[in-house]
Amino acid sequence: VENTAGVVVKYLTLQEGEPNVSQQLNTLSWDGRDEQGRMVYPGKYMFRVKAMDAMFPAMSNEAIVVFPVDMYRVVDVSTTDVYGDSNAKATISYHLSKTMNAQVNIYNKDVVIPHYNSTTGDYSDSNVMATYTGKSTDVAEGMTETVDGVKYIKINGATISLTMGSTTTDVGNTVRIPIGGSGVIYTDSSSYRDTWTAVANRKIVGDRDLNEDLTNNGNADSNEPTNETYTVYLKREVIDVTKDLKAWPPRVCNKGDDGDIMPNGYVDPALVNQKQRECIYVNDTMFANYPGNAEEAGSGVLDVRLQPIHTFDRSSLRIGDDGIVMEEWDALYFYNPTPDEGRHTQEEINRCKNSGEKANCPYEMVPDGQYPFFISARSNE
Repeated sequence: VENTAGVVVKYLTLQEGEPNVSQQLNTLSWDGRDEQGRMVYPGKYMFRVKAMDAMFPAMSNEAIVVFPVDMYRVVDVSTTDVYGDSNAKATISYHLSKTMNAQVNIYNKDVVIPHYNSTTGDYSDSNVMATYTGKSTDVAEGMTETVDGVKYIKINGATISLTMGSTTTDVGNTVRIPIGGSGVIYTDSSSYRDTWTAVANRKIVGDRDLNEDLTNNGNADSNEPTNETYTVYLKREVIDVTKDLKAWPPRVCNKGDDGDIMPNGYVDPALVNQKQRECIYVNDTMFANYPGNAEEAGSGVLDVRLQPIHTFDRSSLRIGDDGIVMEEWDALYFYNPTPDEGRHTQEEINRCKNSGEKANCPYEMVPDGQYPFFISARSNE
């Protein structure tokens, strides 16, 4: 993986390469970290794949794909515990991959946050509503140019008809696409996400592949014809962009969307795992006071047992200075959402039970135990 300066930031294989099987899909993944384990900066990066014949190393081929890295990530999370010292504080530390607003919610120890939540929220402000595809063959090349080591073509007049519902839309005119790769273009205030791909049409003259001349050298030989043509593919995704999200993650289970995991009124943990449901719930078969639908769940008016017992808010946190974000919690006193008969009066229990106000619950020392927390981050972009 290289940055735009051509500097390798990460080897996904051994530097000298490693054997792979031909004529099947070989898959590599990258977590967005460099060789030192640090999150890379947002920007454009290149996958450069070079393959050499095992018996004849001089026989080689290389492909480059340009892709954006614009990841919104909370990484390197660590915690410290509190042990019996009234002056000690529990800490939660983390890094942000970009400048974002962050919120940390600590929940009561009977709340379960499914591990699936660790991967939700990425690009959660957009939702793909529909996908359309089309292509245009024998598209003439307008010009070639090389930028940051990547060869592009500018397609002039690449008009593609997309049938979108009951209408047909012509898309095209001038598009700049990496040869053999894809270019992603956001249009119409991000309501469309267009992915263009150009594939050279093979032209064989004798034993010469004219497209190889263009791709490898930038120009065909002067004695060869230069009217290269391409097949241009377009995938248009119609995306719904939500500008004003009312609720921060994690999502709270509700009876409307999650009734299949609470057949008896309470959440069944086995069904949560089976259906990989991404919502928090109370690990108590006697608790059934879940919100009725997604609107209620996102309103913040929830049973005290589903509310965080402590929240940290931060705004416009900057990255790039290797600064660690650290939250400190004294873990001494809180509004206890689960008063019990052994330590509380019936009046205290009744006032707190099924309440939406934490202040109705006893304010007391935090009991020993393990308390789950959830970090969510949101960009202003």
